[in-house]
Amino acid sequence: MVESQQVTVIEGETGCGKTTQVPQYILDYYAAQSRYCNIVVTQPRRIAAISIARRVCAERDWQLGRVCGYQVAYHTALLCLTCYYYYYYYYQRK
Repeated sequence: MVESQQVTVIEGETGCGKTTQVPQYILDYYAAQSRYCNIVVTQPRRIAAISIARRVCAERDWQLGRVCGYQVAYHTALLCLTCYYYYYYYYQRK
């Protein structure tokens, strides 16, 4: 399903792994095939985007910004090679 679509939206219950586990499975799948992929996970809170990116990097023993990073407004931890990042979005309800 992910390969046949340009964008895939994943919906699930809180704590099901859609933010931390699923992106890692997708990345592992593409890495095993030596293929590049770009994964963006949106977060509604700035702190969440930063802390989740740091947590994933710590679990995987990655340097923040290398494979996984974050972007919160003008503050980023991304390098040119980063293919998996957490992005803070701001939505104002009317």
